Amino acid sequence: MDQYEFYRSFRETLYGKVRYGKHKRTGEIVVIKEFNLECVTARKSTRGIKIAEDAQQEILVHAELEKGKCPNIVGLRSVFKDHRKLYVVLEYCKNGDFFNHVAGSNFSEQVARVYFKQLLNGVAYMHSRGYAHRDLSLENILMDEKKNLKICDFGLSVKLQNPSQKLDVDDPDCRPGKIRYMPPEIFSCGEYSPFSSDLYCCGVILFVMLLGKPPYEFPCNDDERFKLIANGRLEYLLQVWGASDKLSNEVKDLLSRLITFESKRISLAEISKHPWITGGKLGGSGTAQKANNGDRTGGGSQGGGGSRGNAGSGSRGSGGGNTKDGTLQGSMGVVSNDEKSITAPQCLRQYPPQIKNQIEQLTAKTLMQYEKMQNKQILVLLAQELKKRYNLEFAYTEQIIKYVHALMRAEAQKKR
Repeated sequence: MDQYEFYRSFRETLYGKVRYGKHKRTGEIVVIKEFNLECVTARKSTRGIKIAEDAQQEILVHAELEKGKCPNIVGLRSVFKDHRKLYVVLEYCKNGDFFNHVAGSNFSEQVARVYFKQLLNGVAYMHSRGYAHRDLSLENILMDEKKNLKICDFGLSVKLQNPSQKLDVDDPDCRPGKIRYMPPEIFSCGEYSPFSSDLYCCGVILFVMLLGKPPYEFPCNDDERFKLIANGRLEYLLQVWGASDKLSNEVKDLLSRLITFESKRISLAEISKHPWITGGKLGGSGTAQKANNGDRTGGGSQGGGGSRGNAGSGSRGSGGGNTKDGTLQGSMGVVSNDEKSITAPQCLRQYPPQIKNQIEQLTAKTLMQYEKMQNKQILVLLAQELKKRYNLEFAYTEQIIKYVHALMRAEAQKKR
């Protein structure tokens, strides 16, 4: 610990803080992640919320990966602790999160290919050591001063006994990964291959690099965009967006083979031989795009909702009526009580019923669990959880709290 100077913190994490540091002897600038030891042991955030990330596992995985010195894995410099905190010292990547370089941009295929190969190299290295990352995202990739990508954050990584091993989702509230990168088999809490799920995440990352936005909101058939892509109809979606002519057939074929159901998903070995990676061309009529384009009348969502399209507008569906018992179940955001209806804010009505209910229940649970805290503290705590789990912006949290408060009051009145 005495080897490093500690500078200001620049980010809060579930377990503590991240700050800049400097090695006193060499002068190397580093990043120091601080973990609250009590939180690490309890597997809870500094706010007391149960979380999936395992800090101890992250250190073990990182130490193992460091042995091979892969250029696309962020370097581990040191680990130490005192009586209150655990410190992990990491390589400093001057250009920060890859997310900040991609957001709102449209990389050319040439540029995207360079970065995608770097990402694949890091993933292939992890898999060769028996580890799956399970939380690959633009936010968990860093860029050094030479613009090399570095995979980081191994709190959800897992060691597999063999490449074909499958796992189950033990807790729906602690599914590994972020919603917009999560493969459908994990989202639906089914059995999944961790290696294959990593490749799905790579497909989403490639999509965002090329188009500057995520392919969908949720990896389930309630989301019309996901349904189109997963069923081999990416070409149709790109035509709706006016982006079809901007991408080559080769990259569209690769995306369709990555962002799909596990049984249809391409393997790492197949990716390395794919024409878009090698610089070749697709032969004959053997493209996944052309083979699956088919009848365009079958792309509607199960709930009858319109396409969210480029602007993200349109209904999520018209299914589901009001409940009779005042519970948080209305699929169109209206919960009926004896004398009045409470309408959900627009930010909630854009979600599929299953997700909307989860958000309502998480909010209600948080309000009850921390009822003695100040409103501002609850707002910040809940906003962090909603952002992490459902990618909900901070500005919507207050609207959701007011809505759920109204539901809880109505339910309490009904029981009197």
